[in-house]
Amino acid sequence: MTMDEITWLPVTTILRETWCSCDFGAVSDYDDDTHFWQHLISNKAADSGFGHLVDSILEHGFAESSAVGWYDGEITEGHHRLVAAILLGMDEVPTSPYGGSWYPNGRRLSAHYNDDHHAIDIDV
Repeated sequence: MTMDEITWLPVTTILRETWCSCDFGAVSDYDDDTHFWQHLISNKAADSGFGHLVDSILEHGFAESSAVGWYDGEITEGHHRLVAAILLGMDEVPTSPYGGSWYPNGRRLSAHYNDDHHAIDIDV
């Protein structure tokens, strides 16, 4: 991933302009935007490895290569990273149409999912 593929977007822009998530469907499937975001945030923050991710972002920040996949109003990858940024009160997050889940130390962020598609372990 190169620098020109990364765009730092305000979190408020993502909150306002997202219409769809590959994990949670269309915002219009919910009563309103608030219910969509409440569902996404509570679901992702409840994963067992979420605290480790938050600690990692606090310690290392976001690397270019840990971009949230966001393209034309759709969250395609990095839901956990986005939720962490929201809960940490960050103003901006790196985004890329391709997403990205690599940290500066060269280790890949990966999640292991249960049958309900909830991450049960997040490795950094």
